[in-house]
Amino acid sequence: MPLSIKELQEHRKNFQQDSSKPNLTVKRILKLPAKLRQTVLLAFRLDEKGNFITHRKLDQKKFAAAQKDLRCLSVANRKKLFKALRPELASEMELAWKFAGELPGESGYVSNVFRMSDRAEDSVSRHRQVTWMQGFLRETWNLKPKYLDAKWMTIWLGHQMGFGRASTIFLAALVEKNDKRGKQLFEILQESANGTHEIGIMCGMIPQILLMTSRKPCWDYVEKLLLAAQRQEGLRQTVLHGLYNADPGAVSHMFQVLAENKLVRFSSVVKFLNNYLGYHWDSASVGVVSRVVNQFALFLSDAKVRSKAAKGDFVDATAKKGDTAEARAESAYLALRAQAIFDVEKTAPDIKKLLAADEVELRYVAARMLHGCPISSRFKGLHELAYRDEDQRVALAALEQPKIYGGKQLAELNGTGEGVFQALELLLHNMPTKPKSLPPLVWPWSSEVASRENVGYSLIGALGKLPPERLIENYEYLTPGCRRHAINVLAAPKKWPPKVRETIVEAIGDKSSQVRMLAFKLLKEKTLKPDEILEMESLLARKSDVRSKAIALLNEQMSAERLESAQRLLDSSKALQRLGGLELIRQLIESGQMHTESMALVDEWSAGRRKLSAEETIQCNEIREAGKPPLTLKNGLGLFDPENLTAAKRPKSRTKKIQTITPAAVKIVEAFEKLCTKQSKTIVKTVDWQGVEVSSPLARATYRIPITRFRTQNKKTDSCWLKCGLTGSKTDRKPAAMPMAWKFTALASC
Repeated sequence: MPLSIKELQEHRKNFQQDSSKPNLTVKRILKLPAKLRQTVLLAFRLDEKGNFITHRKLDQKKFAAAQKDLRCLSVANRKKLFKALRPELASEMELAWKFAGELPGESGYVSNVFRMSDRAEDSVSRHRQVTWMQGFLRETWNLKPKYLDAKWMTIWLGHQMGFGRASTIFLAALVEKNDKRGKQLFEILQESANGTHEIGIMCGMIPQILLMTSRKPCWDYVEKLLLAAQRQEGLRQTVLHGLYNADPGAVSHMFQVLAENKLVRFSSVVKFLNNYLGYHWDSASVGVVSRVVNQFALFLSDAKVRSKAAKGDFVDATAKKGDTAEARAESAYLALRAQAIFDVEKTAPDIKKLLAADEVELRYVAARMLHGCPISSRFKGLHELAYRDEDQRVALAALEQPKIYGGKQLAELNGTGEGVFQALELLLHNMPTKPKSLPPLVWPWSSEVASRENVGYSLIGALGKLPPERLIENYEYLTPGCRRHAINVLAAPKKWPPKVRETIVEAIGDKSSQVRMLAFKLLKEKTLKPDEILEMESLLARKSDVRSKAIALLNEQMSAERLESAQRLLDSSKALQRLGGLELIRQLIESGQMHTESMALVDEWSAGRRKLSAEETIQCNEIREAGKPPLTLKNGLGLFDPENLTAAKRPKSRTKKIQTITPAAVKIVEAFEKLCTKQSKTIVKTVDWQGVEVSSPLARATYRIPITRFRTQNKKTDSCWLKCGLTGSKTDRKPAAMPMAWKFTALASC
C-alpha cells in the first residue's frame, strides 16, 4: 500500500543522517592515503574539509585528471576506496563494479543499446564503472549506515528515497549472483510488483533490474508483467523501458514475446520500437510493424541467419517489396543492430563491406549504423568512407554521430584528422546555400536534409590538432551558429595566431548579431593594433549595432590614440563615420580627458565645413555642453556654484540636561489613568475602518484611537511606565495590546 506524503517525510527523517553533523563518508575519505584521498576528493567534487565544490569554483582540468586517475585505480586501491565509501557494502560494490562494466554504453544523455564484449579493461567500460560509483554514492549519500543494506534498499525502492539508475545496477548485480540473498531480493521484487508486500510497491526500476540479469526466471516474470498490462499503456511502456540496458538474452526473449502475442497493436510498443530500432514511424500499419518485429526477433535468436542478413544477402519472403534493394537493406540494418546488441565490434567488417556496395540503399543503412558504434581500431576509417560517398544522403546519414563514443573525437582517432577533415570539407563545399530536403531511401520517413549547418558543426569537431588556418579557409561556408562555434574554438588558446586574430576582428562586422557579440567580448580583453583600429573605424560607416561595438573598442585606447581616430573619422567623406568621430570626442570629454585639445579640434573642423548636417550640429552642441558641469540639485540646476556658497555653521549641542519627566507630570498621568479606568464601561461612539459609526465601551474602542509607540531612554521614564501599570520591553512598547485606559494614559504622557 503506498505511503502517504506525511509518512514518507517521517521515514526520510528517520533514514537520513543529520545534515548539521559531519557526514560519516567524508570522515572515512579523509582517512585514506594522501594520493588516493586527493584523487577521490577531486573526483567527487569535495575540498580538503569534505565540503562540496560548486560547478563555478571547480577546476575542470584537475577534475578531469582525477576522473582519469579514478578509472585507472588498481584492484587493491579500489577495494580500499569501497571500504571508505560504504564499508557495509564493500564486497557488494566490487561485484556491482564488474557488472556495470558489462552493460551497454551511453553517449551523454542518450541510451545506447550496443554492447562490447571482453572489455573489462576498456576505457569505455571504466568510464561507465566510475559513473556508476559516483551515482551510487550520490543516491545513498545521506542514508544512515544501518540502512545501507541491499534488502532494505529493495523494499524501499519505489518510495522516492532518491534511488535511481546506479541503485538498479547495484541490485541487479546481486540478483544476478543467484545465491541465497539474490533469491531473497528476487522474491521481494516480485511481491512489490504484485502489490502483496507490506511496504514495497511497483516502480519502473523493478523491470530494469530483472532484465539486466541473465536469469530466465527473471525474464519470465517480466513477461507476465507485460502480458498482464492489458489496457495499461503506462505499465507496458515501463516494462519495455527496461530493455535498454537488458541482457542480450532478455532482449531476444522479450522480442519473441512481442512477436508471438502480437503486441505491436499498442501505441506504447510502437513508440518503444521507434527509439530502440532507430525508426521514425508516425502512423504505420500493424502488418508492417509485425514484419519488422518478427524479423528482428529471428535475427536475435538465429546467429547464422543474422550473419547472412548483415551482408545484405537475406530475402524476407513476407515482405511486400520482394527481393529488392530496399528490402535487403532493411534486413541488413536489423541484422546489424541485432548483432550490435551482442557485440557491436563484430559489425565492423559487415559495415565496411556494405559501404562499398553498388546499391545506395545498402550504403545508406550502413552509414546509419555508425550512429551508435564506438570508434575503435575496428571502425577506423568507416566515417571517412561514408563522408566521401558520391550520394550525399549516405554522407549525411553518418553525420548524426559527430561526437565519438566515450568522449573521443573523430580527429583524435585519425591522429591529425586529415582524412576525415578533408572529407567533411569537400562535403561542406557541395552543400546548398539553403537547406534542401533530399528524396528518402529505404524508408519513407528517412529523408535527409542537405544543410551546411550540420556539416559545419562536424567539420569544427574534426579539426583536432590541425592548424586553425584549415578551419578559417572554410569560414565563409559556415552558417551563423557554426561561425560562432568556430570562433569559440579558435579563441581557446591564450595566444592567437595572426590569422585567428584577423578572423575575430573581422567577425565584429559579421551579419549575425550573436557572432558580433562574441567577437566583441573576446576583443574587449585585448589591445587593438594599428591596423585593427583602422578596421574598427571602417565599421562606423554601418548603421547596425556594429557602430556601438566599434566605438566601445576604440574607447579602450589611450586618450591620444582616441583623438587621432576621431581626427581621421572627421576627415572622412562618409557622414556616418564623421558622426562616429564626433561621438568619440564627446565620450572623451565626458571622461574628463584632453578637454582643450578635443574642443579645439571640433571648433577647427566645424569652422572648415561649409554646412553641417542636422545630426552633426546636434553632436557639436552636445560636445560643447559636455564640458560644462552637469545640472544637479547641488548646484541649483546650474544657478550657482556650490564652492562660492557661505559655509553653514554646525549647530552646537546642548550640554545642559533637560528633565522631561517631573513629579507633577507623573501625578497627572496617574490621575488620568484612574479616570479612564473608572469610565471603562462608558459607551462611546467611534468610526470603524469602513467609516460606519460604532458604539462600544471605552475599554473596547480599538479603532481610530490615537496610539503612540514609545522608546524609554532613562530610568525615570521607565519608572513612570511602571507606575502607570505598563509592562513589556524597555526598547519598544506596543500600546495596541494594552487596555484602553492605558492607551489614553500613554497619549496623555506625550
